[in-house]
Amino acid sequence: MEARKSISAENAMGDPLLADHPVEILQRFAKRIRLSEHGVTRHMQSKRVSMQGGFTTNFLTELMPLFLGHRGINATIHDSAYGASLTEILDPSSPFWKFGADLVFLLPTHRELNYPPPAIDSETVDAWVEKELTLWHSVWNKLNIPIVQLSFGPGPTRVLAEGDGFYPGGELHYIREVNRRLVREAPKHVSFVDAERLAARIGPMWHDERLYHLAKQPFSMEALPAIANALSAAAAASLGLARKALIVDLDNTLWGGVIGDDGLKGIILGPETPEGEAFVSFQRYLKSLSQRGIVLCACSKNEDKIAREPFERHSAMVLQAEDFADFRANFEDKAKNIRAIAKKLNLGLDAFVFIDDSAVECALVRKSLPEVWTIHLEGDPS
Repeated sequence: MEARKSISAENAMGDPLLADHPVEILQRFAKRIRLSEHGVTRHMQSKRVSMQGGFTTNFLTELMPLFLGHRGINATIHDSAYGASLTEILDPSSPFWKFGADLVFLLPTHRELNYPPPAIDSETVDAWVEKELTLWHSVWNKLNIPIVQLSFGPGPTRVLAEGDGFYPGGELHYIREVNRRLVREAPKHVSFVDAERLAARIGPMWHDERLYHLAKQPFSMEALPAIANALSAAAAASLGLARKALIVDLDNTLWGGVIGDDGLKGIILGPETPEGEAFVSFQRYLKSLSQRGIVLCACSKNEDKIAREPFERHSAMVLQAEDFADFRANFEDKAKNIRAIAKKLNLGLDAFVFIDDSAVECALVRKSLPEVWTIHLEGDPS
């Protein structure tokens, strides 16, 4: 699937800055986008999107046009009524089918599961899980459009205390077993967002029991931007809109220091220092992206021979020159180099992410090439 060969927003550096703003500001911004004729650009694809939730999705739906727009999707959204999500899909005369969605978000919660009793063995748990999957197969088989499904997230309580995730009678164990089977058996047009991982990242704000009893929304308002961001990233990948190529600077990005000034022995890279270990970890992450099918490119203001020296002679380098589809070390401006890389690889500029430690270079690329997703790395490399 294309989604498995594209840069995910699961990593921290991939999260848009939008997710860092207070939810009230994002709600106001999202409303302005919906009401503005300038909310759509020529780089965006128009899609009809249906939100099918096991909770009241109104607050989340308010934010989705903003986060989907950030990913290049101009969304017209249909919001299912509370408690009617799966029945809408299974009913051919429902508003869902009249809407004609291009993409569906399926957003269940742990409250929709039928938990087995705590005193149960593994074989019986498997039988209970099998029953859970029957409904989902029915829903998936009704739809032949891209589906982004939130996995079942952890509940606020643990029946078996610290062992709840491991023993057959634990609710978290059951949630995990259902999720594993769902992912394993889902057809190719279904992509999943890992709710347990999201909950761990968001922390205590994942659950808001008071808000659930008041409005049937299980998450705090503060958690919604991160959820909207994760769903939108998965949607972009499902629609083939995710970033497919990564362009990295070298000095103070893949290693600390400037190779042309500090020399091979002077750059910071390797286990000798915390900073050196951090750069090695970053290179390992980039290597893993390459192994997933992401195209890596290098773009450095440097002499080519000097820029290649760490790849050829430094023992702590994880990345090698052959890991890069295009390696450019020269003194042209980086926007010009990025255009040349895009032309050589026959990719649109909106397929690229550019990473650099220089605020000046990042500002230039943002201004000259707004389609490129530019990430400025600064501060502690870890």
